[in-house]
Amino acid sequence: MPSTSSVNNRLGASGPPCRGDPLPAARSSRVIYLTMTSSAPHLGGNFTRRSEVMWCRSVADMSNDAKAINNTEPANTELASARAATTFVADLLCSLSDAQLDADSLLPGWTRRHVVAHLAQNALAVGRLVSWAATGVETPMYESREVRDRDIDETALLAPSTLCALFRDTATALDEAWLALPESRWSCEVRGGQGRVVPASATLWMRTRELWVHGVDLNAGAGFDALPERMLRRTLVDVVASWPADRIRLDLTGPTVESIGDQNAQNSISGSLADVTGWATGRTTLGISSSESPVPTAPNWL
Repeated sequence: MPSTSSVNNRLGASGPPCRGDPLPAARSSRVIYLTMTSSAPHLGGNFTRRSEVMWCRSVADMSNDAKAINNTEPANTELASARAATTFVADLLCSLSDAQLDADSLLPGWTRRHVVAHLAQNALAVGRLVSWAATGVETPMYESREVRDRDIDETALLAPSTLCALFRDTATALDEAWLALPESRWSCEVRGGQGRVVPASATLWMRTRELWVHGVDLNAGAGFDALPERMLRRTLVDVVASWPADRIRLDLTGPTVESIGDQNAQNSISGSLADVTGWATGRTTLGISSSESPVPTAPNWL
């Protein structure tokens, strides 16, 4: 982990922050956005390496984007989904002042700064897995849990503009690493942070899920109901798969009425897909009803 001064030197003290620039009428701040223009057929579309500056949007606009993602074919949108999740977080950062970054996130013991620092460090960690796939040289996500936690704590101390720039630059570097990875290397096996062996292609969803969930953790006005339905469903399936068998049944009341999990379980949790995903990931009990009282804590996930 580089020191604060070395990070500032590398990024440049005058590098473009994602907040605080002079703005045109009816716009609030600047944010990176990654557009699609050049060929990358093995990723399901045509993608450019990067294009920086679009404008922050409201949470309502983000919800509209989420609905649009739901109507696309998953096989063709893995990279586009990761980029949409990056923009979701960046837009939320744009809505926060420097002082507001010091406020608590939804994660116990973490400020919003820690969430941003974690997402920047996570981009570097996922990038190491992409490098592993590209070169065949084993490069784990993190040396250890202790090193991971220390790097997050140290990164959270950066100046707000530098912290925001680090989020931007690490996301861009990861995007470029994905684009540079040859089609033949996407099936190469790497090991995720929980020790599970997965193909390199799984790093796209690994990063996407991290961004959507931690975007909510910023506690900046967007809840799980701002996430695309497909992302919520995929996250919930991941969470349930990690639980011990025969534990609980999840009864979804919308947008589709259905049950997930152990259909013979005596204990049940019910609520909308967004609310149940929020509960299952350990974030909230809002909108949840349960066969037990009070509503139980969800089993551990990550």
